[in-house]
Amino acid sequence: MAAAAAESAAAAPRALPARPLPLRLAVLGCGVVGRAFLRAAGPAAAAGELRIVSVTDRSGTLHAPGGVDGAAAAAAKEAGSLALLRGPLLALDGAAAAARIPCDAVVDLTPSPLGGASPEDLPLLAALRAGRDAVTASKSALALLPAEVAALRARTGARLLASAAVAGAVPLLELLEGALRGSGILEVAGAWNATSTSVLALVEEGAGLAEALEEARRRGYAEEDAAQDLDGRDAAAKACIVAAAAFGLPLRLDAVPRRGIREGDLAGFREATRRGRRTRLVARVTAAGARVAPETLPEDHPLAAAPGEAAVLLRTALAGGISLRGPGAGGPATASAVLNDCLSLARGRPAAGAAPSLSVA
Repeated sequence: MAAAAAESAAAAPRALPARPLPLRLAVLGCGVVGRAFLRAAGPAAAAGELRIVSVTDRSGTLHAPGGVDGAAAAAAKEAGSLALLRGPLLALDGAAAAARIPCDAVVDLTPSPLGGASPEDLPLLAALRAGRDAVTASKSALALLPAEVAALRARTGARLLASAAVAGAVPLLELLEGALRGSGILEVAGAWNATSTSVLALVEEGAGLAEALEEARRRGYAEEDAAQDLDGRDAAAKACIVAAAAFGLPLRLDAVPRRGIREGDLAGFREATRRGRRTRLVARVTAAGARVAPETLPEDHPLAAAPGEAAVLLRTALAGGISLRGPGAGGPATASAVLNDCLSLARGRPAAGAAPSLSVA
């Protein structure tokens, strides 16, 4: 009897492990980064790892529980409107969609206003209030309201990944939260605002500020309204996020001293170029705080980034200096970081790149 039972058990087919369900994503924002992400997510959607169930832009929310074709949604937006796709547009803005669309994670790719935004209007806060995991490239809530973000995460247990919010495709937050945790980080310095780097490089070649900004827009490195790039707010917001990841410091944007690029400084920048130096808008972050200002650097300095690049220099107690450089702007580069965070959530990986910062004691 025992032998027969053993033979029967051996002959019975083994149960296959359950296939994980795709991570259902509500995507907020259909600008340059949003459209690049919708296209980049195609292979992961085809493989059953991710499923985009909604896409939101200023006109409303396209919701399809069975899945939205990301490439088709991106093409429709470029052709004029998400309404060109089949299915009605729901009258839900980003914050409402983050709270109400049935999903496993919210992907916040909305613009990052760094002043004047109401907490009720920030999609990331709405997602966390609803207990949703989130991936964000938007800096607003992380820089303006870090304590509020931390409190919501503590209350709901929601995971938050923000790799794309700083330095584009350069995996800075992942390294700060992972491989470099034991290095004894003393300072993180970065030229991580692509608009200012592009403008400064053109000014060094002889362009005026307005001319340089227009050319940066043409190359895809500047928004129509570049005020928060030129006045240092964007670089300072990224410094807040880095302060949280590197030092557990809940730093608000209004606590970061900053000086941006001014018309009156251009002659000095050009003179520095004649002496073989480069000027870049540099953020410096330590356990004591952060600051942002233009710095004149040797041409071969690790922070003398080229247009389109993000450059980072870490000073550590045990490993010395570590420099990072790579694509810091543009749709595909930023979308790659967003996609990596989504796949990390889908595969249940630890929240590397999350703003732990956001865990305030």
